[in-house]
Amino acid sequence: MNYGYSQHFVKPEELISEKMIGLSANNPLRVTIDKYFLKRDITLNYKYEADDPATVRGIIEAGVGLSFIPSVTWQTISAKVQLARLTPDPLQRTIYLCSPHKNLTNIQREISNELILIFLSFQRSELKI
Repeated sequence: MNYGYSQHFVKPEELISEKMIGLSANNPLRVTIDKYFLKRDITLNYKYEADDPATVRGIIEAGVGLSFIPSVTWQTISAKVQLARLTPDPLQRTIYLCSPHKNLTNIQREISNELILIFLSFQRSELKI
């Protein structure tokens, strides 16, 4: 049995009556999701919320409700989870690599460059619908 939305594409308004699972309201991913829907005058019905992404992931994989997941960093989500894309305007976000240092040392620059390369390699194999 697969869990999730039964179609490959879903319109935002189709999620109004769905049971949603999400991170807590102050989480940056949740803020991005809520802003996306508020622009469309939609308030999602969160039945389950958690501060811990692993907890949210476990609830999703148990088939309890619907949620939004990062396509790059959650590539190993269970194959039982049915993925769907929001249409016509997909939900997207930008992820930044930040440093408290204005001028990086050589080792700091090497580490930040390596992190960027790792993220780019993940991005090439992100979840696809």
